[in-house]
Amino acid sequence: MNLKRLSLALFFTTTSACFFALPGGPTGGGGGSAGGTGGGGSTGGGTGGGATGGGTVNCGGGGTGSCSGVSLTSNGVLDFDIKRLELHGRLTLNGGMLPTATRTRGFLVFSKDGHDDARLALGTSGDFNYGVTLTPGEYTISYQPADAFTVFSQSRLCATDDVQDMPCNAGILREMSITASGTLDFDLRSVRVTGGVTMNASTVPMASGDRGALSFGLQRGGSARTRAFGPSGAPTYALHLLSGTYDVDYEGRGACAMGWPVPCNSGEIRSGASLTSSGALDIDIPAVALSGRVTQDNAMMPDGSGRGSLEFARVNEPAATTSLPVSGAATYDIVLLKGSYVITWRATPQVCTGTNAPAHPCTSATVRGCP
Repeated sequence: MNLKRLSLALFFTTTSACFFALPGGPTGGGGGSAGGTGGGGSTGGGTGGGATGGGTVNCGGGGTGSCSGVSLTSNGVLDFDIKRLELHGRLTLNGGMLPTATRTRGFLVFSKDGHDDARLALGTSGDFNYGVTLTPGEYTISYQPADAFTVFSQSRLCATDDVQDMPCNAGILREMSITASGTLDFDLRSVRVTGGVTMNASTVPMASGDRGALSFGLQRGGSARTRAFGPSGAPTYALHLLSGTYDVDYEGRGACAMGWPVPCNSGEIRSGASLTSSGALDIDIPAVALSGRVTQDNAMMPDGSGRGSLEFARVNEPAATTSLPVSGAATYDIVLLKGSYVITWRATPQVCTGTNAPAHPCTSATVRGCP
C-alpha cells in the first residue's frame, strides 16, 4: 500500500440517501378475534372522521395514503370524537402458562404508527391475561424482553444470566388492523439452542482478553447476544430464542492491537438458520489473517503520530481498525472475518496546523477495494 502526498486542496460536496427496510415473516401466532374471525384477527381499516371549519379532510383510519390536512383559515367551531375499543386476551409460551421467572418476563407491546406503544408488563409469575384500551387503526403486536426498547433491539439478558425462563429476544407476533373490541390471544413459540464455537474449523485461539461473542438476529425481530467467549477455552453458548429464521453475527472488538488472534471486526457469519425446534447448532467463524507494511511515496513512512491507522470495512457492517506504530517500519498484523472489504488509511487531521506542511497527509485515502 502506497500513500501519495498531494499539495492540492480538494473540496467535495456529498449527497447521501438513507434507506430503512423492515424484514418480513411472522414469528408467532394466536387465537381469538378482534373485528374479524380466527387467529389472524381483523382486516381492513376504519373510517376516519371528517373535520369541518375552514375546510374538510377525510383520512381513512386503516389507510396508508397521504393526507392533505385540514385548512384552518377562519374562526369557527371544530369538535373531535375519539373512538375507543377494548381488547382482552391471554399470552402463553409454547401453548402453556408463562413460567415463573427470576426476572421480569418482559412486555406485550401494541404499537400504532410506529411510535405509539402500549407496553403491558408481564410481571414475574402467574398466568398473563391482559386488558388494553386502544384507538382503531393498524397495529404491530410484539413480544419484547425487559431490556428491549423496540422490537428490533438487541437483548443482552442471555449474555448475563444462565436462567433463561423467557425468550431473550424480541419478535413481531402480529400485524393487523384493529377496528372493534374483542378477544385476542397470543402464543410465543420458542426454542432452546446450544452449541460450540470454532474458528476456521479449529479451536478458537487463546488471547489476552475477551475473544468476542455471537449475536443471533431474528429476521423479523430483535437479536440476542451470547455470553462472551473469555480469553481461553473452547467457547460454547446457550440461548432461549423465539422460533424463527436467524442470521448469526460474530461481535469483535472493532479496534485491535497488532497480533490480536481472533477477528477484530463484527459481521454476519451465517444466514438463514432455521430455528424451529430445540437442539444443537455449532458455529464456525471464518477468518483470515493479514499482515504487511504501509509506505509513503514508495518509501518508508516517516516516524510520528501522523502515521494514522488502517480501517477494514465490509459493506454495511462495522469496520475494524488497527493503529500503525509511531516509529520504525509502519507494519500491521490483523485477523478479519472473511469477505470483501474497502480498506482505508485513516489520517490524523491534527497534524495539519496551518503553519507548516507536516510529514504525513492530514486527509485519509482509500488504498484497496474501490476503483
